[in-house]
Amino acid sequence: METGGEAKFRVQGGEVRLNGDIETRRRKKLRRGDVVEYAGQRVEVDW
Repeated sequence: METGGEAKFRVQGGEVRLNGDIETRRRKKLRRGDVVEYAGQRVEVDW
């Protein structure tokens, strides 16, 4: 994703998963250990 606007569009469209579930909330807080998946890529939050 190139912009925050595009990211919001993708989240609202149900294209993003958080911990295995579709996430449609744009302002969902992420926590250490959360796993975000989009377009075949998976990232674990590590801060």
